[in-house]
Amino acid sequence: DYTSVNIDKNIAPDYLINVGDKIPLPDLQFENCILFNILEHVFDWEHVLSECYRVLKNNGCLYIIIPFSYPIHASPNDYVRATDSYLRQKLEKANFVDTKVFAIAHGPFSTAELFIIKHRYFAGIIKQTSVSFDFFIKLLFPSKVYLYTKKSPLFYYVECTKKIAS
Repeated sequence: DYTSVNIDKNIAPDYLINVGDKIPLPDLQFENCILFNILEHVFDWEHVLSECYRVLKNNGCLYIIIPFSYPIHASPNDYVRATDSYLRQKLEKANFVDTKVFAIAHGPFSTAELFIIKHRYFAGIIKQTSVSFDFFIKLLFPSKVYLYTKKSPLFYYVECTKKIAS
């Protein structure tokens, strides 16, 4: 079971709000809060993070997925591509603790295909070939792919916990 909050009525959220509004829910409401592909579209992170903190129960978890090396996509706007250190500092400033940031990428060929290789008729086969090449590279050179992913992530996956006030 989940409760959704959004600015887009077409998504049919449980709560339709405007950017910058307070979430119309009481404090300490949820054990988990999920921001998947949201923060890149938000100019004022402090407000969003403080609202997540407010509605989370003590020791509640915040989960985030945010693009890094991914094409700009307005919905309605696209503002930020945050690094690992930026994410950590923003979350620390918002009183979250135990932050873990994981880089996500499939491999160099898939990343190149996403940005460079766009062909009207061959896009499908190029995408499949890129994923196949990355699969074999991961098998042959797993440590190199790990380093590549850490330095050139497509996304970050973040987990952190609400700090209990002392």
